[in-house]
Amino acid sequence: MSENKLAEAQALNAGAQLWIIKNDPDLYWWKKLDLHSKYLLSQNLRKPKKEHPIEIQNILNATDMTLQQSDYSRNSLLLGTGDHFLNTWLLLWENLSDAQLVNLITLTSQQLKAESLRLFSHTHVSAQLMTRLTASSVTISYIENV
Repeated sequence: MSENKLAEAQALNAGAQLWIIKNDPDLYWWKKLDLHSKYLLSQNLRKPKKEHPIEIQNILNATDMTLQQSDYSRNSLLLGTGDHFLNTWLLLWENLSDAQLVNLITLTSQQLKAESLRLFSHTHVSAQLMTRLTASSVTISYIENV
């Protein structure tokens, strides 16, 4: 496992499968990612959440099954961004403590089997991540606040 600080000019280059950024449209990097993705972020975040079709609700009710959701489902959004960036996924988060954020990143990277992460604007959690991911071969890169 290694940790790399990247310069601003390298931020959108290849080298990390999972990019992580706070969901805050006022952040420099959020705006930059939104622009470079042809407004993928702002378009996805403005859409109202869809309700599950009545057919699915009927099936769930008839089979006594419940719909399972992630603990962080309201505080994070995972987007497949391989068509927009030189990565595979983008994880947006909000309203999480540092510990919750580290848990979310750890769980998400393990579930996705991501071998490399890039943190935008939140380097203070990288030390905690390094500690949590010591057993794996995850590479963590980060971009400083601009």
